[in-house]
Amino acid sequence: NNISDISPLSELNKLQELSLNHNNISNLSPISGLTNLKELTLSYNDISDITPLSELSKLKTLLLYLNDISDIQPLIENFKVKENGNTIGLGEGDTVKLQHNKLDLSEGSKDLKDIQTLLDRGVEVEFYPQK
Repeated sequence: NNISDISPLSELNKLQELSLNHNNISNLSPISGLTNLKELTLSYNDISDITPLSELSKLKTLLLYLNDISDIQPLIENFKVKENGNTIGLGEGDTVKLQHNKLDLSEGSKDLKDIQTLLDRGVEVEFYPQK
């Protein structure tokens, strides 16, 4: 495929699954409002900024391997504790695949600490190897 502009998807707010593998996508802003997404597959693209994913709190499966991601802080911000004590966002039983990106996996790195935070929440995270 050769899709680079996903802005036509921005109004599909009832969408629960989206697969856009093997494209030229770099800008995820248009899907930041698709808050009903449970499965999102964006592997084999040109993505470096995943900030728009921080509000997609219903995600259960997130496949981002083979991109240019070097900061996964938005996945940490995706998790929130509501006033009633319930949690939303990436947590127990969810899956995130981040292989072949540009994460720093050296001991003590921010990326490795973020991965550990996800693992501590019960997220299954696949992150080896990196580019």
